[in-house]
Amino acid sequence: MVRELITVEGVDRSFGPTDVLQDINLIINDGDRIGIVGHNGAGKTTLLNTISEQKQDVGDIDFAPGIRIAYLTQIRDIESNSTIEEELGRKGRQFQELEDEIASIEAQMIDPSFYEGDW
Repeated sequence: MVRELITVEGVDRSFGPTDVLQDINLIINDGDRIGIVGHNGAGKTTLLNTISEQKQDVGDIDFAPGIRIAYLTQIRDIESNSTIEEELGRKGRQFQELEDEIASIEAQMIDPSFYEGDW
């Protein structure tokens, strides 16, 4: 039997007088791979935000027990007075810091003494 992870039924979402999503129905089953395709302004990001935050105006959004939604926003932490080059440089440093942290954790995990002691 297929396990339904996310069910969206009859969902609408509006911003002021503008209807962005109307009567959206979607089922995501265990093992499904999905993609969301559409032109700019079609409501792709609004759909993801609506599902992840469960902020629909009308309709139901249900998650199977134990399901957590993680969503990396399309635009985050961008300084409006930065150039694209400056912003990419800043983001690059953030990614490098994360890579350095991952490498440090991996190095600790290689050391057998990491696994000793009371857990």
